Amino acid sequence: MEVTMGLVRDEQEVEISGLLDLPSGDRLEAMVAPLLTPGARVTIGLEAVSLADSSGLGALLELNEMAADNGAQLILRHPSPAVRRVLEVTDTAEYFTIAA
Repeated sequence: MEVTMGLVRDEQEVEISGLLDLPSGDRLEAMVAPLLTPGARVTIGLEAVSLADSSGLGALLELNEMAADNGAQLILRHPSPAVRRVLEVTDTAEYFTIAA
């Protein structure tokens, strides 16, 4: 997994590419969790994710819960077909804010 992070118009943007699995999911959590402060808006770009599994989904769900607990907002932007498939198969898309 490759990660690019930046601040755009007071919004943290995180772009990931490659695999979203157990090792990369743990890494993503460690990188994004500190950004989820009260009032923060964090967008995770998923357009270039080539493979996502249940562990990667677990990381996204954990980050989403952290955001809610901290009064932050987490947005999944442009989920790739691999990410959309995991969300559909697990029926979890409704738990996220997804921007097309």
